[in-house]
Amino acid sequence: MARPLKPQTPLAERLIQARGAMPRAEAAVRLNTHPVTLGTYERGAALPTAEVLIAMREVYAISLDWLISGVGEMRGPALPPDQNRLPDRGRLRALFQAFIDTVARQPATLQKKPEELADWLLRGYDWMGGPSPDDGSPHPVNTTKEAD
Repeated sequence: MARPLKPQTPLAERLIQARGAMPRAEAAVRLNTHPVTLGTYERGAALPTAEVLIAMREVYAISLDWLISGVGEMRGPALPPDQNRLPDRGRLRALFQAFIDTVARQPATLQKKPEELADWLLRGYDWMGGPSPDDGSPHPVNTTKEAD
């Protein structure tokens, strides 16, 4: 039988509250961690990693603001699916590489305002999630004029 939990911190109390009636073994599997590790988090003997916190947000359907700080509602309004995901690291890497390549070819690009560069990066990120490059749509690096 599992040791009874005696939370030593407010975070530990919120972790137990977030898990609710879900058995610790099931929660641990869904969070991709060991039940003993989850128990150390729920007692306040250790802090969960960022990866586990993110998994808790998904598995328990809770607000990380509430979980970490106790501020706000435990279950805030649901985010639209496109805002509930972390950015794709592969897409970001490709986008940053395209930006670096553009700056190397067109140094004047860096003379733009920071807001314009940020918009350029966002358009590129959106484009990379859209149609494949071989569909004839222009790549964002090709839409920047050499002599702005």
